Amino acid sequence: MTENSIRLTIEDKMNESVFLGSNDLARPALIIEGTDDIWAYSYLFKLSRLRGHGDIDVVIGKGKDTILKYHDEGQLSFQYVILLDADHDRWLDFCRRDENIVYTHYYSVESYFTSEAVVESTVDDFADVSTKDDKAKILLMEIKESLSPLYIATLMKLENKWSIRLESCSVNRWVDSQTGLIDPEKLGSHITEELKQKDALPESQNLNLAEDYEASSSNHDDQMVSFVDIDRVVSGKQKLEAVYHLFRVHFPCAMKYRKLKAFRLDLVKNICRSEEAVSLVEEIDSMLEKLLEDRAHLRSMEDERAFNDAVN
Repeated sequence: MTENSIRLTIEDKMNESVFLGSNDLARPALIIEGTDDIWAYSYLFKLSRLRGHGDIDVVIGKGKDTILKYHDEGQLSFQYVILLDADHDRWLDFCRRDENIVYTHYYSVESYFTSEAVVESTVDDFADVSTKDDKAKILLMEIKESLSPLYIATLMKLENKWSIRLESCSVNRWVDSQTGLIDPEKLGSHITEELKQKDALPESQNLNLAEDYEASSSNHDDQMVSFVDIDRVVSGKQKLEAVYHLFRVHFPCAMKYRKLKAFRLDLVKNICRSEEAVSLVEEIDSMLEKLLEDRAHLRSMEDERAFNDAVN
């Protein structure tokens, strides 16, 4: 399994297994959802003890629905492990219990790169003699403060079954340039506009995130929201952008010319600090090692049969 050779599509792999004519001869595969998050998968796989293993293919599945369709219909004629972004499935307890499927702990694979431990280590990397000792603690508190309105809004969308664009939106449009925080009013205005376009909200009504959420559900307390809650509800891409904006505020000199793509590399260096990321990769490694053992055993039996046939 090599992080630099994620090129095989699920159809390519299916065709290969048909060509080989034997499920035992095809290399086992790790199937991932798509190409948008290749950078995240690539750096995550650097934690793998199977990194560089030539007998494992990393296959692009072209989306969760396509992968699960092939899986459910039994069309995947090779041994495989499927890695899926949990999206909201884990929050809603919709994750499948399937020996071939692994879900991310949080909304998406990007979420691992902004975990508390990774952020703390990245703050240390940026720190100099003038940096206060509690900078990481302050920044983590502000990340939670920034994302709480988006967390509330996303839960409201789920609970009310609003058919609006939210998780796919960049947070840049809602961030206050001075504080680096997501502005609840800007976010509320966006959702209000989306709902009115869908005729799901009267023209005379505007969304107040805090008040409307408290009225719609008494089961959540946004003051007590944890990072685990945020990471299971808020898109990993959106959280990454939110963290980026706060680093720009707290480290203006170091971040002055740093674009988001470059900042991702700062986080990537500390991905090993995330216990959840390490746990995910270990789980995948164990599942793939089992497939490799099964394949080796079957091929050994096949070779033995071939030898016996030749002798007889």
